[in-house]
Amino acid sequence: MQAKAVLLLATGAIVLAGGCLFGGRAEPADLAYAASRSEWELITPEAAWPDGYSFSAVAFRDALWVFGHRAGNFRSADGRTWTTEPSDVDFSHGYAVFVVLGDAVYAIGGVEDRARLERGSVWRSTDGGHWTLLTDAPGWSPRVWQACAAFEGRLWLLGGNDGGDRNDVWSSRDGARWTQEVAAARWEGRCMHAAVAHDGRLWVFGGRRGMDDWIETDFDDVWSSADGRQWTEATGSADWSRRYSTGAASWDGRLWVLGGSCFGQNNEVWSSRDGTHWVEHESPPWSPRFALSAAVFGGRLFVMGGKEGGGQFTNDVWALRVGR
Repeated sequence: MQAKAVLLLATGAIVLAGGCLFGGRAEPADLAYAASRSEWELITPEAAWPDGYSFSAVAFRDALWVFGHRAGNFRSADGRTWTTEPSDVDFSHGYAVFVVLGDAVYAIGGVEDRARLERGSVWRSTDGGHWTLLTDAPGWSPRVWQACAAFEGRLWLLGGNDGGDRNDVWSSRDGARWTQEVAAARWEGRCMHAAVAHDGRLWVFGGRRGMDDWIETDFDDVWSSADGRQWTEATGSADWSRRYSTGAASWDGRLWVLGGSCFGQNNEVWSSRDGTHWVEHESPPWSPRFALSAAVFGGRLFVMGGKEGGGQFTNDVWALRVGR
């Protein structure tokens, strides 16, 4: 966090009070927006699912779902009251990423042990409980910490670690048949990065390479593509610091980066209209964490779970209030 206090005057002037200005190199309009989108509501301090991290949170069938949690799958109509949802496939020990496309949710990944990268797989469900195996030979190599998204009517898999850090891009209309759009995108190979569909483009940002290296090499670049093949760098060094395992979303016409880690967890909240110009919002009341989950549901941006310092995990749920 670069600062704590700013006063926006009706004349458009910016007056600094009590420290450095938060928001980096943000423009006045972005600072005003950040001031109106910095109030978080604690939905529940302890959800019915246990403390956890690196699971997927998605909006599906008019509810908020948690998939891939070590304790199973969970469903909520409001983010506060959760029920355990039975599943005929156990995803609790794998590295699948869950993505909603159309009327179905897809589990993309398949690896259960990152020390044994034996196979990749893709599953599909229309109710969150009954799953159909679409393929266990999708074409892309078995991997972990890949980024996935739904974009332009297709499922997308981008990068990840298959023993080395990848920057390949794959897409599929049905989850069964996959096409390699590019073998090596312009962005460097990485894992634990974010992929988001936003403003008619597919975005990739953050992440790390050297998954098990003590000296972490992380990224703060932002890239986008209209077709998954040709990639444009929005910035090689975003206003936010290098980080991996962030929460990420497209909400309220902006890209969002929430928390993450680079030699320590943080609880920073950043947003951008174009991926190039970023503004930092005031520090939220939720604790610094990484491998948290972010989801858009009911017109609100939710943050939940994650790993704090000292090996502590969380099961709280927060939502950003609509601005004044």
